Order: sequence, then structure tokens, then C-alpha cells
Amino acid sequence: AVLENPYAETSQEERSALEREGIVLYQKNCRPCHGTKADGMGPLARGQRLRPVAFTDPGTIATVVEPYPYWRISEGTTGLPGIATPWNSAMPSWGEELRDEEIWRIVMAEYRLSGTEPRRPENSGR
Repeated sequence: AVLENPYAETSQEERSALEREGIVLYQKNCRPCHGTKADGMGPLARGQRLRPVAFTDPGTIATVVEPYPYWRISEGTTGLPGIATPWNSAMPSWGEELRDEEIWRIVMAEYRLSGTEPRRPENSGR
């Protein structure tokens, strides 16, 4: 698992192309639960005990640093300690299905679909 976006320093043109590729991957793999518009209203959402995250909600993806959605996609909820119960979900692990580069493109697409930017770590110089 690569916990730093390998595309962080790409040009805006390259980033847009990677986001478009990520949107294709998102629509194929994530849309059934998270919805076409990243609003948590996918066709499988109704059958979930806990609703899938709506990335368009300002209290979700916009509040976390970029490695968190990468980790969550890669690992799902597998292995979360008991204290993490409020964050339990039906999110599967995609780490065996998708390559690291594909997961990062999906993360970039999620931010684009939500209309937000990743939160910067407090100690980052960026």
C-alpha cells in the first residue's frame, strides 16, 4: 500500500486526465453503493445497515487527509478495532481487486465529484 498520492505533483492537465480515469473506475466499482454523483445514493445503498458515505456531504471526505480514503478503499472495514465501531460499515476491501494506482485515481475522482480538495496535514509545508 502506498500512503502518499504518487500523482500529487502532476500538472493540472495530467491531474484532470487521471481524475477522468478515476471517475471511470469509480463508476464501475463504487457507484453501486456511493451513487453516480457520490451522494451515497447508489442502487445498493438501500440494502445496507449503514448508509454508504456521501462524499458530497461537507463533513466527510473534505475533512480527511488524502491517505485516509486510499486506506479505506484498500482495506475496507476489515480489522478495525472495537473502539472504531462508529465508523463500521459494509465497505469491502478493494486492495486485492485494484492496483494502488487505480485506488489513487479513484480517490482523486472522489474529491473531484465532491467538489472539494483534500485536507492538508497540519505539519505539511504544502
